[in-house]
Parts: sequence; structure tokens; C-alpha cells
Amino acid sequence: RGQGDNNLHWYKPKKDWSVTSIYESSIGEIWVGTDKNGIFVIVGSENKHYTVDDGLGSNQIKEIFEDKQKNIWVVTKNGISKYD
Repeated sequence: RGQGDNNLHWYKPKKDWSVTSIYESSIGEIWVGTDKNGIFVIVGSENKHYTVDDGLGSNQIKEIFEDKQKNIWVVTKNGISKYD
């Protein structure tokens, strides 16, 4: 996590990637989908990284959304994954 002014922060990824989608969950997590490196989830000052090794259908993310039961759905090139 980088530092910024006025509550603006920048995050530097460990790999080269392009963002394909961004979603803020109902509990304030920021989900960032990429074109070939899966998903990064930013929680406060920490982040998690999910890929096909963690259950994604593909590392190419198309869309991220949340249902009424607060499950996160991730649409990938090869199907849909659910995080609950």
C-alpha cells in the first residue's frame, strides 16, 4: 500500500496486470478483477490474492457483484465463482 493525501491511497501490484473490474462489497472490501492475474481483495491496509488455484474458473475476470445474501460472485472467462 502506498501513501497519499486526503485519504487517497495507491496500491502497487507485485505483478504486471490490467484492471477489468472493481467492486466495493457491503462490508467495505474492495475487489479488483484483472485481465490475467485473478482477483485482489483490499481490506484496510492488507490485500488478498485469489486465482484458479483458489477456485476461480479462470484468472481472466469479467465482472464482480454481490447478492442479497452478501455472497460475492465473480464472472470469469470460463464461468462463475462464488465466495461466501
